[in-house]
Amino acid sequence: MKTRHLSDILWRSSTFVTRWLQATQSQRSLRGLRRVCDLLGRVLPPYEGVVRLPGGVSLNVDTRVSAERWLLCAGVYHPALAGELKRHTPEGAYCLDVGANLGFFALHFAHWAGPLGKVAAFEANPDLVQRIAANVAANGFDNVTIIEKAAHDRQDVLEFYIASDPGKSSLEQAQVKRPARVVQVEAISIDAFIEQERWPRVDAIKIDVEGNDCRVVCGARETLRRFRPFVAFEYKFDTPPELANQVFDLLTECGYRLQALTYDGRRFPFDRDHLPAGYTQADILCFPS
Repeated sequence: MKTRHLSDILWRSSTFVTRWLQATQSQRSLRGLRRVCDLLGRVLPPYEGVVRLPGGVSLNVDTRVSAERWLLCAGVYHPALAGELKRHTPEGAYCLDVGANLGFFALHFAHWAGPLGKVAAFEANPDLVQRIAANVAANGFDNVTIIEKAAHDRQDVLEFYIASDPGKSSLEQAQVKRPARVVQVEAISIDAFIEQERWPRVDAIKIDVEGNDCRVVCGARETLRRFRPFVAFEYKFDTPPELANQVFDLLTECGYRLQALTYDGRRFPFDRDHLPAGYTQADILCFPS
């Protein structure tokens, strides 16, 4: 008990400084902060517990996991993306967090939208579903529904490759070189979910599913046409051309203006025929015109 209490004090005092430093950079992750987080992980005793983030939500983190240690230290995941999603989440908004992981964005959607809004958190990894549920409960949100399925372009039963780092698991075998195990998961399209739940609106959709993002967008064809939500999805530059054509033709047809956002905060109008050198992927921000 004493060790846990000491660990709590050491991590909270250290992250007070690191979060303050990150707060000076609203559009990108602070350069060098990840190395500081890794150093703290080596010199401080591990900590696992619920912490309150600067955005106003609480999250259970384990400092033995690199991504969770980073979130504890920075207080925010991908600050520029978080800021963009917040701008498109008005009070009463209906939002989708596809590839919810621990629920960071799902929780923030619920916080921004308030009790009149609704949030669906899609997570196919069974190892993460209970953690999302615990985080939702820790915040007292009753407007978050956890969907224990993989979002896709069709309804099916598919193989899901679970990585040693749970957040890197994927439907795409090529994304997980040495899977810890393979499980069968149900898949559902966004269109099928929206029709099933009879949602009257969709305001914002965030997608990050380790290589399957384009198929998720293709499975939201009617949702995009009908509701014209703001969409952010991770696009890998080595996506097969046929699939890339499908998703970008759909977005063009629906009248979206596209902008690329890199993890280091760089923004530029997106042109898949002229991708920036030095990057392998970017978040594509889709603004309804």
